[in-house]
Amino acid sequence: MKKYVMATVLAMVTAGFLFANGGSEKPAASAKSSTLDPYKQAGGNFVLTTDMIGYENAEIELTWQPNPSQSLTSTMQGRVDDLKAKLEKWTKAHPNVKIVPLGTTSNINDNMAKLQISVVEGNAPDLVAVDSFVMPQFLEYAQDISDVAKEQGFDYNDYFPYIKEQVIQDGQLKALWYTTDVRALFYRKDWIQTPPTTADELIAEGKKQAAQGRTGFIFVGGRGEGSVNNLWGMFWCQGAQLVDKDGNMALEDPKNKQALTNLFAFVKKAVDEGVSPTTVINYPRDSAMFGDAAAGNVAMFLANTSAIGHLREIMGEDEFNAKWGMAPTPVMHAGETSTCSAGGWTNLVFAKDDLHRRLAADLAINLYSSDEAAYSWNKLESALPCTNKQFDSFDYLQTDPYFVTEKGYLQTASTRPAVAIYSTISTECQVALGSVISGSLTPVQAVDQVIANVKNSL
Repeated sequence: MKKYVMATVLAMVTAGFLFANGGSEKPAASAKSSTLDPYKQAGGNFVLTTDMIGYENAEIELTWQPNPSQSLTSTMQGRVDDLKAKLEKWTKAHPNVKIVPLGTTSNINDNMAKLQISVVEGNAPDLVAVDSFVMPQFLEYAQDISDVAKEQGFDYNDYFPYIKEQVIQDGQLKALWYTTDVRALFYRKDWIQTPPTTADELIAEGKKQAAQGRTGFIFVGGRGEGSVNNLWGMFWCQGAQLVDKDGNMALEDPKNKQALTNLFAFVKKAVDEGVSPTTVINYPRDSAMFGDAAAGNVAMFLANTSAIGHLREIMGEDEFNAKWGMAPTPVMHAGETSTCSAGGWTNLVFAKDDLHRRLAADLAINLYSSDEAAYSWNKLESALPCTNKQFDSFDYLQTDPYFVTEKGYLQTASTRPAVAIYSTISTECQVALGSVISGSLTPVQAVDQVIANVKNSL
């Protein structure tokens, strides 16, 4: 399956990943709950809410911190229904276990920073969803769940190579990578015959659409990881890098600095020439755009491929298929190779005792990772599965033209650098992007601010 390995991920997996504030010893495992039987009939009412899942009198409490958009608080009813069915089945099979979901905000960077503190202090939930770009920083604290995966029949050795090399350490499975995705340009194919391939072509097409009273192009412009993550492809396609081989910020390098300036200049031009409204600053994440995209006046938007599932649920599959096309992320200059960020989410187990460790891993596999769970979840999320078997056997990947196209995007996709400094770079770029959109900073000033602020944070 080497054809599915992303072009730039191999450099990531050779680096060591440590928290910026140093490591600490893992809490010793406790035998306190080892005598409790998860299969004991607990009694009480069965509850399935965003606050608790299971029987009220269950003796074992399992804490679970999911990604909000992949939880019972998702705005997509299909995802909620899928999880409810799986959670009910799992808790009724483990009647002495109650699951307590822990909510977080949609700001991924802040959530991961808070999680880092709780993990180091030994207060992390039993099961936590961790964005793949920061996952390597948590692995030394995560529990080995190889035994549970084997018992559940989940073949983690079948992960794509770039995933396998990151989640397995010294033969131990330390994380369950359960989705991956790519970014793309979505365009109204009933209005646009040929999708733009460069930044200038996008601006030109957007102006044509704006002249007809339409919104030419929208993107995530608010504070959130999605804003920069969706745009990194237009930075990387210029041959630029955010960090050097030692994991240090590389934006002072003239080539990289110019590439980021070019990216911000493209955003400024889109706003100044009426292609993009300044209200894009109100989109903190991809899903915030989808209602406007479905409303019928937007010509183009840049998003991760979860847009397929979202818009199909909002508009209906037939209408979405008839109206929306999908094309590679535009490059900054003609002749460059289109790339984009390939992301995804992982589940890590931080439970302190063996019973909770086993239960947390079992739950994660049955919600997202097993063949059955991954089939329903990835299809709903318009995401790509993470193992060779799943990639080759899921029928929708062979028959749905949007998913077939996504496969090709993986071949030139890149991943965010999994080093501590990236979160700071990302946050500063999010702030700078907003300043460019609002007009309070020029692109050159915005880049200088990013560099200065990242350096001051060290």
